[in-house]
Amino acid sequence: MTRPVMDESCADADGKVAAIVEHKDATPEQRAIREINTGIMAAPTAAFARWLPRIGNRNAGGEYYLTDVIALAVADGIPVETTHPASADETLGINSKRDSGAARADLSTRAGRRAARCRVTLADPARIDVRGTLACGRDVTIDVGCIFEGEVLLGDAVSVGAHSILRDVKIGTATAIAPYSHIDGADIRARCRIGPYARIRPGTRLADEVHIGNFVEVKAQRCRRAQRRRTTWPTSATRRSGATSTSVRARSPATTTARTSIGR
Repeated sequence: MTRPVMDESCADADGKVAAIVEHKDATPEQRAIREINTGIMAAPTAAFARWLPRIGNRNAGGEYYLTDVIALAVADGIPVETTHPASADETLGINSKRDSGAARADLSTRAGRRAARCRVTLADPARIDVRGTLACGRDVTIDVGCIFEGEVLLGDAVSVGAHSILRDVKIGTATAIAPYSHIDGADIRARCRIGPYARIRPGTRLADEVHIGNFVEVKAQRCRRAQRRRTTWPTSATRRSGATSTSVRARSPATTTARTSIGR
């Protein structure tokens, strides 16, 4: 930038930070320094309490600058350490809704790039919204318009359909989530099929290979794969010979479980 919009950090002969000076108070030599202060500081409370009464307003604006504590710390022999962000975007200030939207978009873009590096297939890296923490296994596929909030964990080979919303969930290996599904506070095991247009509310746990169909809502339920049992009974043709006929029927699940397929 040609003109820093924040304070400049002034260094001593050894390259150590000696002070932070406002642009309008800086000398031409100080303004040539290409390092600026982002406004983030950390120090012991007791040290701040000792320095604050010593801050003066002998500057061009007649103001009291908190950043003057850096020069006071150096004068007291306290070491001042600095750190540099990997990207200038990490230090963006937010003063309006527009700034907030730009920062959120930047976070989502970076999350998309990280996911792509972890062998996640994104239909469009610019159309993913990560508002929390997203951890993915291998061969995960995410379609456009998906929103991830809180802590979301996607196992290997999981696919998430377009415009789905996942919040604080764990998704097991090879589970397929169809478009427009909403999953909140649930534990989904392996090889499940969900949606489209399904809603899974907090407290729900799906065992392996459970199917939640379209336009179905599940809340605080433990759903397991339906079990099968073998039953026999005599038929008119077999009663005379004493033989029996065999049939296979699905056992009715308990009240706290659901069939393998829920909905259509």
